[in-house]
Amino acid sequence: MSDTPEKTPNPNPLISPTSSRSVTETVNGSRHFIIQGYSLAKGMGIGKHIASDYFTVGGYQWAIYFYPDGKNPEDNTTYVSVFIALASEGTDVRALFELTLIDQSGKGKHKVHSHFDRSLESGPYTLKYRGSMWGYKRFFRRVLLENSDYLKDDCLKINCTVGVVVSAIDCSRLHWRKSPRLNREIEEVLQRWFARVKSISGVAVVGEMVCDGNADRLWCSVTEVAL
Repeated sequence: MSDTPEKTPNPNPLISPTSSRSVTETVNGSRHFIIQGYSLAKGMGIGKHIASDYFTVGGYQWAIYFYPDGKNPEDNTTYVSVFIALASEGTDVRALFELTLIDQSGKGKHKVHSHFDRSLESGPYTLKYRGSMWGYKRFFRRVLLENSDYLKDDCLKINCTVGVVVSAIDCSRLHWRKSPRLNREIEEVLQRWFARVKSISGVAVVGEMVCDGNADRLWCSVTEVAL
């Protein structure tokens, strides 16, 4: 007779695998800014601007600043300047930007400065604090602007798009449980339970259940997404 002790059955032979995924994306929003009475705004002074109303993107407030005499004293009113400013409290807000001066002739030849749809060597722009800005001191030479299709009826139209960079963690867990052979009534009860479950302890839940009658196994997949 062998003295080898009998092996105790593992009560939990299957270890639940876990995984997580970091998702970084942008929350985008746009604002249309109309500057009516451009000729009257000229002469207000270098460094002085006309501001749009505030608009919210990614939980932060933003504003468009238009400088009819330019922002840079060294340019001596040669250029108009356009900037996007962080108008609410925030530190190290990372974002992508797009400024578009609308061609009002209908030809669609808009002047576009964009971070979107192109590779950025240093990544998204970081605004350190409230009042930080991104834009162009030399957005457009003023003489050319005043003789272009961008100015019509003493009016300019600017579109601005902001994409605030956000990150989230998506966690998935697979749960394996040995189960007696399930009859159709029990399976239907569990399916209705999964359909009703919306959240558990503040965690959004999406579930799927598969009953494998041949293998006497219940397979459940639960995906948790932090709110």
